[in-house]
Amino acid sequence: MRGLETPKNKDTAEAFKWFRAASARLSIQRRLRGGYENPHVEPKIELDEDSGEPTHIVARRQNSAHQMIERFMVAANESVARWLCDRGLETLYRVHRPPTKDRVKDLVRFARNFGLEAGVTDSLSPIGLAAVGAQVRDFPAGAAFSSVLMRCLGKAFYSPDNEGHFGLASTHYLHFTSPIRRYADMVVHRIIKHYLTGEREGFELAMQEVADRIALREKAANNAERDHQKVVWARYMSTKIGEVYEGNITGVKSFGLFIQLNASRIQGLLPLESLGTKRTKVHFDETSMSLKVGRRYYETGQPLRVKVASTDIERGRIEFKLVNKRR
Repeated sequence: MRGLETPKNKDTAEAFKWFRAASARLSIQRRLRGGYENPHVEPKIELDEDSGEPTHIVARRQNSAHQMIERFMVAANESVARWLCDRGLETLYRVHRPPTKDRVKDLVRFARNFGLEAGVTDSLSPIGLAAVGAQVRDFPAGAAFSSVLMRCLGKAFYSPDNEGHFGLASTHYLHFTSPIRRYADMVVHRIIKHYLTGEREGFELAMQEVADRIALREKAANNAERDHQKVVWARYMSTKIGEVYEGNITGVKSFGLFIQLNASRIQGLLPLESLGTKRTKVHFDETSMSLKVGRRYYETGQPLRVKVASTDIERGRIEFKLVNKRR
């Protein structure tokens, strides 16, 4: 099993047999109920030991060890959520609502631009979502499509109301397994502790207020992480000026196109001025998220060949130039 070697210690090795069995059973259950399994293709950044400069960035895929841990974490989170719900205890659920009809239509259109068929119409079920995910597992532009798909699905959030988690096809879900890094998990642990110690009173939290405050801090943390990542990307790509890459459009704006490179998942901007001359007629359609430059249409999902034109390390910006205007 790749990524999960058998431990040398006899007792640990014996335990791992059961870990594998449990993970396999959870995987089968997950497939039966549907939902989206994010392949977790993340940019792996290697730094020079002496200078600290990024020397290599490649897409790192999830292996069997990661999958085993994730299976157990999801199962634990679901079990705790059901336990609290069965006892009528107020808590913080992690909620992910089904996509709206408009977002499903966007998904269908974007998938076709990637050369895929979503196989759905106005609504999306967890099984349908799983089928979409299965198509891109080994797809060359799978990372770019995954980024677009996650935007179409929308973000999960914390709520005192249990509305289920669509992406995981789960009826009861919360965050419990990481109290050392997430405050929501700590809140859940405190609720359980007070209940188990018999403290039925004196522990009251305005859960909606807690959820709102966590959302603000979560957004700030995500922004800080993204900004740092962009700076590292820009530092790395500053040594790649003029090099050509294959990528896909992951965002369309009136000022240009956002491109995600297939090999590394690095993202940058293809400015509007590089798509045509100043006299070229330009039309941006915000509804369909498409850009027409002269006779040429650009839409989310389209593959393009680009080369690195410039970088701004301080601002974390990478600009590309179109190499071949043919699709």
